Amino acid sequence: MKTPVGNLRDLDLSDHDVCQRILALDKHRLAEGLVVESLFDQYLAAFPQNGNDAPVLIDADTAIAANSGGRDTYAFVWDRESRIGLRRYLIALGRRYDTWLVRFDASEHTFVTAHVKDGKRVSDWAPLYQTARDLSGREHEHDVGVDLSVRHAKRINQSFWGYLSAQYGDALGERVVLPRIFLNFGIQPWFRYVWNIDRVYLQGDQIWHLEIKHKYPITGRQLTFGLNDGELRLITDERLSELRLA
Repeated sequence: MKTPVGNLRDLDLSDHDVCQRILALDKHRLAEGLVVESLFDQYLAAFPQNGNDAPVLIDADTAIAANSGGRDTYAFVWDRESRIGLRRYLIALGRRYDTWLVRFDASEHTFVTAHVKDGKRVSDWAPLYQTARDLSGREHEHDVGVDLSVRHAKRINQSFWGYLSAQYGDALGERVVLPRIFLNFGIQPWFRYVWNIDRVYLQGDQIWHLEIKHKYPITGRQLTFGLNDGELRLITDERLSELRLA
């Protein structure tokens, strides 16, 4: 898989300087959002876990993707070897989306994917870039570069070196940077609309989708906060009717 800093198989994600270069390609608010997500996870981890109904995190990253005029919307679910809830989650997504399971092949250092029906894999594994290309109908990737006006270097470095690097340590590449590579360079170049689902929990037999936001007031006399149009579409999308949103 290609990235702006080299082929994924050639990147040393144990090197924090390499990780910083990758995150610096994104918006500074994204880096700040990663800090908020880390704190959010710590708060949830502190909740009592007694009883059979305690919520269980489904350890997966999800990208919802579609193209203009296309009939299908796709769910790509990168599973990090979830032990509980994954099949239930895939079944729920499969009722509304064309669903694909994603794995990271450590030996080849790349993402692979397989088609899923009724929560079960029904195809062989294939490279993610090949599947995304075929599903999108595009011959070539489109540019996913982020404008420099929303890439404030100081704010990115404050989030990265001031928190993320120390907080995640040796797990930084796997837990923080690889998910951005999956979304930004595995899915985004092939589709017009791409959204990610922040956290998914299984509680009892119910799937809960939690969206994490860090918003600042819009300048003006009234206290007003904004929400991205794309995320409003995701929340109101009838395809998510099988999931409960909180």
